[in-house]
Amino acid sequence: MLTAARLFALALAVPALAQGSATAFGSGCPIPGPVALGFAPNPGAGQLQLFETGIPPFVLPIASLGTSSTSWGPLALPFALDGLGLVGCSVLAEPLVLQTTVLPANGVAEHTLPVPGTAALTGASLFAQWVNAGDPAVSTTLPLTLSNGVAFTLGNQVGMPGFVLTGDPATPAGATWTYVATTGGVSYDLTGRLYKPTTPPAGGHSLYPAVIISHGYGGNANGYSAAIASTMRTWGLVCIMTNLTHAAGVPLGSPGLATERGASAANVLRNRKCIDLLQSLGYVDLRRLAAHGHSMGAFATGALLGTHPQWFLVGSHTAGGMSTQAGAAATSVAQAQGIVAPYQLHHGDADTVVPLALDQALANQLTANPTVHQLLVYPTYTHAQISNDAGMLATVRAWYTQHGLLP
Repeated sequence: MLTAARLFALALAVPALAQGSATAFGSGCPIPGPVALGFAPNPGAGQLQLFETGIPPFVLPIASLGTSSTSWGPLALPFALDGLGLVGCSVLAEPLVLQTTVLPANGVAEHTLPVPGTAALTGASLFAQWVNAGDPAVSTTLPLTLSNGVAFTLGNQVGMPGFVLTGDPATPAGATWTYVATTGGVSYDLTGRLYKPTTPPAGGHSLYPAVIISHGYGGNANGYSAAIASTMRTWGLVCIMTNLTHAAGVPLGSPGLATERGASAANVLRNRKCIDLLQSLGYVDLRRLAAHGHSMGAFATGALLGTHPQWFLVGSHTAGGMSTQAGAAATSVAQAQGIVAPYQLHHGDADTVVPLALDQALANQLTANPTVHQLLVYPTYTHAQISNDAGMLATVRAWYTQHGLLP
């Protein structure tokens, strides 16, 4: 489950992708109490997403949005509501637009707002806060609670320039995509695949969870990653994958050289870019992201989770692990020390390609972090056998459900 501590960390540490930013500000009531967080796109590249967690059942969450966090007509913000008996509560965002949201059984209020691809909206600011009607936690006379605020700044360009999606990701073969652009001083030339569930989001959600899948040495996004996606999509996950530097049978692309394998910084950049592309789709819940990989892709998965821990709710891999050797392709100690998402490790004890000792070392580091994790060892399983084993995948699905990725 997503704990209160993780929620506060996410709300405070998730402002920026290649698109816009969403930064938490102010305090809600009561404390601890409801937590608001969100994500802002470029105009024309996804939706503005506003969430609230930590609210009891049977309340009516109301999303309040406006263009100011300093004034509401003649009133200065924040505006304290102590005089109404709501001690410690304040209006933090101008309530220009109010939208009621039925609280689903999962206890997460969701509000999305499509952002047109209009140049005039680049860099625009919006401010939001949740008001929960019928919650007597602060006052039984006026049963309202309020969340912290979220300051949104839309991205500085229209759409996701350089991203081309070909085909329908909801078909059995999925869709292919390319991304060719320079952002943040990094030149990207990426190719990959995308798969979308054929059924609506489950569990009362309006958006899908997603997983980034990383292939092993000599594979590519069209092979191992696509095979794993064909299963994970049936769980209700959007699946995205890109060709990494250790791919074969496809152009190398950029960033990175063929010698920068596994947990390299280049592969972290490639997989991290997949988050930007997921956001631009408009149907992915950015609170619920996972990563999974095999072998060199498992090394890349550990590196991704450790380098960008704030983005991932949960992770898993097969035949991976950590190495203390400088320059090794495996997840490094420094990367492993950054992993906070619950992480499930699968390894065959007959693996002669990636020694079991590497996953044992990673498990020891996760214990020291400390990070919730499992190391599952499969007697007589080889390196290849573990990669797409049905029992392993069923265990991964249960892990994802246990930790809130799936309902």
